Amino acid sequence: MGQSGGSDFKQTGMKQFSTQSAIIQDGDVFQGDSINPDRMPERKEELETIHSVIEPAARGDSPRNLFIYGKPGQGKTAAVKIKREQYEEFARANDLDIRMVYVECKSAKKSYHVLTTLLKKLKGLDSKPKGIQLDDLYTRLYEYM
Repeated sequence: MGQSGGSDFKQTGMKQFSTQSAIIQDGDVFQGDSINPDRMPERKEELETIHSVIEPAARGDSPRNLFIYGKPGQGKTAAVKIKREQYEEFARANDLDIRMVYVECKSAKKSYHVLTTLLKKLKGLDSKPKGIQLDDLYTRLYEYM
């Protein structure tokens, strides 16, 4: 590839590497779910949808179901976390017995793993339930809720 100097790249028109970016100050913030904004003005409509789904629980009614999907990095997790924190704050301020848990389904790929993780978190268990049939896990979760 030429000599140890960088002059070969200049002569071939290839761009050289740089240790700094003119645009991005910290590129690590784009990795995983490391960003936890406290507001998302560009996702107002999506936040309102999440809000309308969980709001009935504040009145003692059953919340509706919501399925959120999309490309990575669009703010799905951040939006849900914002509304969860807002709802938990509301519940504390109004002395409501509400418990919300977050399950990262990327690591719990099967429904069995999701259910055992939910039961562990909701019930405050030291470990996930084991050796229980899927139907029984659903029954235990519904009974708890």
